[in-house]
This record gives sequence, structure tokens and C-alpha cells, in this order.
Amino acid sequence: MSGILKVQKALYDRLTNYSPLTDKVEGVFDYVKENQKMPYVVLGEIISIPYFTKTTTGEEVVQTIYIFSSGKGKKEIEEIISEIKSALNEDLNIENHESYYQRLDSIEIFNEGTYIQGVLKVRVKIMEV
Repeated sequence: MSGILKVQKALYDRLTNYSPLTDKVEGVFDYVKENQKMPYVVLGEIISIPYFTKTTTGEEVVQTIYIFSSGKGKKEIEEIISEIKSALNEDLNIENHESYYQRLDSIEIFNEGTYIQGVLKVRVKIMEV
């Protein structure tokens, strides 16, 4: 399994096993079925920039996380974002890799017609061990 998929799996595992988040949402998904009840979290696009040195091989991975809410206003989205941030306070456990840099790059919240959407970008740098 590539580093990019290992990062996505580690993020998915962290979010789905963090009860303060799962208590607030109907699920965390990689694929969302039609008519999914809101609020929910989706692991969206993921990009990887590989790097190599004489002694190490690694990747810089950016995962987009979407949040969808039918709540009135942005409060519910803000609460869910807060729980995602808390869930990611500790470094991810990534198989055969060391996560040595992890941060939230950006947060965006906006109205999307009949629902509110949040978009987070999480950046993780990993190195093969």
C-alpha cells in the first residue's frame, strides 16, 4: 500500500475511533451513499508530493476533509471542526512510516444552497522507516 493510502487510512481510523467526533456526526466516509443523513464527514481529494534524499524516502500528503451539515448557521460545522482538530492533536500511526509533521493547513466554511459545508486541508509529512 502506498504512503498516500496509508495516510488516508490512518486519518480514517483516527476520526472513526474518536468518540467526541462520532457522537456529533452520522458517520465518517470515503464514499457517501445517496440520501445520507447529515451531518457527516467525508475524506475527499488527497495529493502526495514524494521526496527523496540520500538517506530517506518520504511523502508530503495533503488530505481534504469535507463536512456537510443541514443545520441552521455554521455552529454545528464549527463544533465538528473543533472535534476533528482535537482528534488530530497527536501524530498519526502510519504503517512502516514515521509521521514527523502534521498540521491543519486551512479551514473554510460556506453556505452551499440548502446545506452548510466545511472544508479542511490536513498536511502530513511521512518518512519510510
